[in-house]
Amino acid sequence: VEVVAEHERIDSADEDYVYFLAKKIGYKVSVLHGNRRWCLPKLSYSPYVEAPPSRAQLYLEMGLMRQAVLSTVGL
Repeated sequence: VEVVAEHERIDSADEDYVYFLAKKIGYKVSVLHGNRRWCLPKLSYSPYVEAPPSRAQLYLEMGLMRQAVLSTVGL
């Protein structure tokens, strides 16, 4: 299991993959002047930010969503 520091940001080589993952788990992503802007719709106070979410944040979100789905179906 890869552990990544919370502050580490995705480099541009990973950004398309992260974009794909982020959209799957509910990030709103808009494009402004060719730069992607990221926002978690679940957090009403979350502003759009220029930097993509950290890898650790994405993994956390994916893990929480998976846990929520599993508890919903009673596993």
